[in-house]
Amino acid sequence: MTPKKRVIFVLGGPGSGKGTVCDYLSREYKIAHLSAGVLLRKEMADSKSHLRELIAGHITNGTIVPASVTCELLRMAMEAEGDVDTFLLDGFPRNKENMDGWFKEMGQETELLFVLFLKASEEVLMRRCLLRKSHDRTDDDLAIVKKRLRTFYDETVPIISHFMSLQMVRALDTNNAKDEVFKKVRAIFDQSL
Repeated sequence: MTPKKRVIFVLGGPGSGKGTVCDYLSREYKIAHLSAGVLLRKEMADSKSHLRELIAGHITNGTIVPASVTCELLRMAMEAEGDVDTFLLDGFPRNKENMDGWFKEMGQETELLFVLFLKASEEVLMRRCLLRKSHDRTDDDLAIVKKRLRTFYDETVPIISHFMSLQMVRALDTNNAKDEVFKKVRAIFDQSL
């Protein structure tokens, strides 16, 4: 019997530092960092992908791509990592459909260790998103960032609350400087892995 892949969901608003923290953790702990957003943007950029327009429509509107699509992209990315057994899933699940889809599609193959919740003020989230705006992040436009924040509050926060009720959330304030955030996240991982 193949051992289950270990998974940590990394959630937070747009600009909360999910990618930065996951990059740090993947180097520090030698675990794989898979970003749902990066996988979706890569698929959207593939001119041969039959999912291109579907994904683009959701990203442009600041809405959440269907769980079946994101789960399949995550499954393929996990398989591509070979014998890696622990994964940071950056920005997933983002709503109840994502969560239910994950456990339906991947529940037998994976074990959820915990949820890392990166908290930051709305002012910090907005500022970070607008500062990082570049040609490859069409979702960091002011109007889209506002939609993404609304989607986060309406759809992702209830997921975080669900996992809190199960005592599976490790929360981290990311309003501070990177070094301070990394020190705190290291303490969380040293206790939790």
